[in-house]
Amino acid sequence: MPRKRLLLPLAILAGAAVVGGCAYAPPIQQGNYIDSKNVDQIEIGMSEQQVAFVLGTSMVQDPFRPGRWDYVYYLNPNDGSPIEQRHVIIWFKNGKVTRIDKSDMPKRGSPKAAGGEGSK
Repeated sequence: MPRKRLLLPLAILAGAAVVGGCAYAPPIQQGNYIDSKNVDQIEIGMSEQQVAFVLGTSMVQDPFRPGRWDYVYYLNPNDGSPIEQRHVIIWFKNGKVTRIDKSDMPKRGSPKAAGGEGSK
C-alpha cells in the first residue's frame, strides 16, 4: 500500500520534468530592424526627416552628441541559431547627413543582409 502512494507523486514529478523541458522560448528582438537595402538608401546630404522616413526614428540619440543617431538591432532566435546584432551610426551637421558608419551591417547580397534564410 505505501508503494502505491509513492508511485503517484513520482509519476507526476516525472511528467512535469518531461513537459517542462519542452517549453517554447520565443525569439527576443530589440531595437530598430535595419537591413542593408534601407541603409543603402541613406546618402550624404539627406535631411534628418528623410533619414527618419527611411529608417524610422533612432532608438538611441546621444545627449552629448546631438548630431549622432545610432540604430541598434539585436535578435536572439532562441533556437540555437547565432545571435544577430547590427549597428549603424548616422552623423548629422546642421540637419544634414555628413557620415554613415555601417561597419556592423552584413554585406549586401549575403543571406543575413536582407533577413533571408541565413538569418533565421
